[in-house]
Amino acid sequence: MNIKGKTFVLAGNFECGDKFVAVKQMIEMAGGHVKDGLTINKSVDYLVLGAKGSPSWKKGECPQVEQVETAKKRGQNIAVVSEESLLHSLKNAGITIESWLKEYKKKMEEERKRLKNEIDSVEWKYDSRTNTLTIKNGVLPDFLSLIEDAEHVGLINASIALSCSSTNSFNGSDGSSEAASIESDIPGNSKMREYDAQDMRQILPWSQYADEMEVVYAPNLIEVPSALFAWSAHLISAHLPKARIVGNSAFYECKELDNIVLPEVVTIGNGAFALCRSLNGTLLCPKLQHIGPIAFSDCKALTGIKTTKPDRMRIDGKVFKGSGSSLQSIGKGAFLHCESLKSVSYDEDVCLVHDSAFHQSGIAKQRTEIQ
Repeated sequence: MNIKGKTFVLAGNFECGDKFVAVKQMIEMAGGHVKDGLTINKSVDYLVLGAKGSPSWKKGECPQVEQVETAKKRGQNIAVVSEESLLHSLKNAGITIESWLKEYKKKMEEERKRLKNEIDSVEWKYDSRTNTLTIKNGVLPDFLSLIEDAEHVGLINASIALSCSSTNSFNGSDGSSEAASIESDIPGNSKMREYDAQDMRQILPWSQYADEMEVVYAPNLIEVPSALFAWSAHLISAHLPKARIVGNSAFYECKELDNIVLPEVVTIGNGAFALCRSLNGTLLCPKLQHIGPIAFSDCKALTGIKTTKPDRMRIDGKVFKGSGSSLQSIGKGAFLHCESLKSVSYDEDVCLVHDSAFHQSGIAKQRTEIQ
């Protein structure tokens, strides 16, 4: 069997190891390519059947073999080979399980060092007298995206569930089907990873203080990464004077958070402050342009969002003079269940507001008149 330059589809379970890790990487080391998925198309040269088979095979069903037979009738030359045959050809190409494992461990060690260096690049200090975390960096790693990689190389012992099942994180207080529909329809919500606070705690440099931290001060931080402070049970105040972006779920379920300073913020991401039920009063965000879906969902004490009137505003290349607010968009369910909400000023001629943005909130939508 010639492997170099050929395309493979892997079906069933393999005795030699995970087909999408060990088998795939061995084929790639020999110059071959493993096609994503199990569909047989014109690019496929070999269908490899794992020695452990598949539950469906016991029923006499193997869709890939049937697809190969159909392709052969069209004149396409596809070979169906066994795992044993593939391993024999790989050995002839100088690739064995042992040689792959040696290379794999080497890459894992390199990746482990890279991740550790990235995490260790964060400059921070913690004052135990005031329970204050100070972060000096202007840019931070996206810790949430690092969790899976860090677990993979053994840097942490994560409990991530990679099932793409719907999350129940944003259930409405009244459990209404209409509210649930708002939450489930949010782009990306149904495919959110299910992870817990402990996974984030293992990878954050200040993890040992996460459960006692009351104040965050990040004078240079430009973007707050996704889920960075999520589930900080005792966080009361966050001062982010230069932050322009607050990432998805950045402060998710910080139940005691009642003060946030964001004078430069432009974008507040999906669920950024969801379930921050102590967040109260009116937030002053003079440059705020975008509020994502369920950004403030269940912030029951929040009374308003105030933006200032810019002299000029550019949207899609067009300049608006003296428009009523900096806000350009308010996402689906952004203020869902914000029962105390009284005012969010925006210009209806400029701002795109989702129909459900204020669903089950205390607000009567207010239009800021252009003066």
